[in-house]
Amino acid sequence: MVSFFISSFFGVFVTVSTCLNMLYNDLKLPWKAALWFGCLIISPVSSYFLSESSTYLLIAYMLLIILLNKQYPLINCLLFLIGYLIQVTLNYVCLLLAYLFTGTNFSEFTFGQTMVFILFYVILCCFVTYHTGKWIRKRISVNYYTEHKKLLRILIIYVISCVSLFILNFSTSEQLGYPTYFTFINCFLFLFYFLLTIAILYHTIGTVKKETAEKQKLAEFKSLQEYTEKLEDLYLQMRSFKHDYINILATLDCYIEQRDMNGLDTYFHSKILPTGKQFSQDTASLGKLANVQVLELKSLLYQKFMLAASLHLQLDIDIPLPVTSSGSVEPVDLARLIGIFLDNAIEAADESDNKYLFCGLLQDDDNLIIRLTNSCRMSHIPVEKLYEKNITTKGPGHGIGLSNAKEILAQYPNIMHHTECRDNHFTQEIDIGGLL
Repeated sequence: MVSFFISSFFGVFVTVSTCLNMLYNDLKLPWKAALWFGCLIISPVSSYFLSESSTYLLIAYMLLIILLNKQYPLINCLLFLIGYLIQVTLNYVCLLLAYLFTGTNFSEFTFGQTMVFILFYVILCCFVTYHTGKWIRKRISVNYYTEHKKLLRILIIYVISCVSLFILNFSTSEQLGYPTYFTFINCFLFLFYFLLTIAILYHTIGTVKKETAEKQKLAEFKSLQEYTEKLEDLYLQMRSFKHDYINILATLDCYIEQRDMNGLDTYFHSKILPTGKQFSQDTASLGKLANVQVLELKSLLYQKFMLAASLHLQLDIDIPLPVTSSGSVEPVDLARLIGIFLDNAIEAADESDNKYLFCGLLQDDDNLIIRLTNSCRMSHIPVEKLYEKNITTKGPGHGIGLSNAKEILAQYPNIMHHTECRDNHFTQEIDIGGLL
């Protein structure tokens, strides 16, 4: 009985640890507590009555907790199931190695040998899944896959079928008393299915990333087309302005000769000044973008600056030096991050009285500093809560963007991020190190 409860406890420990190690983001504390508490109750009780088949109930409960947590539920379910496949495969590899080194079947182990085996297996499994999960979180951007939910569901169904096969197989093995030949067969069978699953996932990930990159390039091409057309339009405006320069002077001369100061004032402010301001603003915006040589960022900034100009915001741009690199941050992730910040900044500035927006980029030898400041209606905003999901000052249905920005920032520990709200101005500043 003691051996049963010890085995059950370590079984729960390694399964829950595998789950937490593989998830893309941490479970909220109440759900994490529910996961541990529920598994510690379900495992021994169901194992006593259902034997190894109780694993179906345990896996179903853990998947339910992940779904109820509501943070990337599909990708987290998939990663947990992959972690479980790793766990079972390592279990049979350890059983095979134990037999090869000791010449003894697991069912014939003494209590001491069983404890040593379990401890070695638990440590190995936690080590492998911890580093696998860390590698996945560092290398893979979850946003690539949340846009392909149908594909995720297909992958989850496939992995669930593999997990079900694994559980059925080792349940049969237990009923037969863990015969040596069955351990050999299971070990190679599980390795084959595990490697097949990894190959399918690798191909799928590559396909999704390639498709996303193509979409991004298409969006960049369209933005650059717009950028080029805008430059051509500005060139035509300059030619037109040059052509009309003499006529404008002649018109002004007429008002001056007739001493019609009121007419001159009206003509100047209604006809000449608005055109000049718009012409000057467009020229300044596009001219300063010439220093941005990161294509994804340049495309994004162009779109946002044109949006700000269309809303008649007081746009202040400072890009004094060439921006040639995004450092260790993927250009697409940097564009997404700045896009989220600029969307919020433009919306807040448009709702404020001053309608002010500042965007500054400065690159030195090994750092890129990006600073965004916008006017806002509120003199104080709870900055510490803004990055929580569904927390917003805009009302229901908002609050997703900044939580997504937090997810991106979490992938890059070398980014220093500072947020401040003071005197009805909201500032976001990020400092990206390691450009060399």
